[in-house]
Amino acid sequence: DVLQLHYELPEPGLIGTVRVFNELGQNITTLISNNLLPVSGDLFWSGADHQHRIVPTGNYIIALSAFHPEGKISVQERCVASCVGKLR
Repeated sequence: DVLQLHYELPEPGLIGTVRVFNELGQNITTLISNNLLPVSGDLFWSGADHQHRIVPTGNYIIALSAFHPEGKISVQERCVASCVGKLR
C-alpha cells in the first residue's frame, strides 16, 4: 500500500522539503529535499524508511516546509499518518 498526499501551495516558485518522522520525532525518511514544487501536486510514501524497510505499525508525522528563494514566503505544514499491519 502507498500513502498519497495532496498539497496546494499559495504561489509558484517555492522550494520544498518533505520529511517523515516517527512518534519520537526521529526522521524516518525524506520524500523530497529542496526541490522546486508545483503549486499543487501529490506526493507518495510507500511506508518505508530511508533504508527501504517497511516501518512498524504506528503514527507518523509528515512535515512539509517550503520557502521562496527571494524570502517572500515560507510555508510549514504537518499531518499525521497511521501505518497499520495487514488486516485479517
